[in-house]
Amino acid sequence: MLFDVDHGALAAAVGQGNVHRLSAGTAERYGFTAETFDFLTEVGILSAEDYEISFGLPAEFDDGYIWRRAMQESQG
Repeated sequence: MLFDVDHGALAAAVGQGNVHRLSAGTAERYGFTAETFDFLTEVGILSAEDYEISFGLPAEFDDGYIWRRAMQESQG
């Protein structure tokens, strides 16, 4: 990774409620591996409207989420 951050540091910076970790099973089903898998399951991803950042991966696996989201983005 290009940077070093842990869950505690990220939560301290933006608030515990704004950092979301995926379960290992969910991350596997989305196809994440290696460093990305570790980051999403151990550190978490930021999702905070105050920062206008939202990754928004559903905590439960949704096999159509990525494709529906891509279609929405392509249609504006």
